[in-house]
Amino acid sequence: MDRIAIGYRIFVRYTNTRGQRLRGLFILKSETNRRKMEWLGKLFTFYNYTTHIRETRHAQRWLIESVASGLEVETSSAPGPVPLPAGSPFADWTEARRFAGPLPFTF
Repeated sequence: MDRIAIGYRIFVRYTNTRGQRLRGLFILKSETNRRKMEWLGKLFTFYNYTTHIRETRHAQRWLIESVASGLEVETSSAPGPVPLPAGSPFADWTEARRFAGPLPFTF
């Protein structure tokens, strides 16, 4: 993979001083593994890009981590089922998949 971009967002609801109710995504910060993407992101967006991403590849495993944010994502291209992480609130992947992707009212 050439570029990695990770975004930290929260969904918010807000009532302004006129009583208007607003809702949407609030951008906390964004991380990338390329200085040029950080620079262009800061120039053209308000996503607060930084370059703290480190990636490591070993055979069928790929580790992406951000030391600054404490984020660690590991993928595997090995055949066979992938177990859920320890402490997952889901009983199995079928249940977990219901919460993947766009949900109603996701903006």
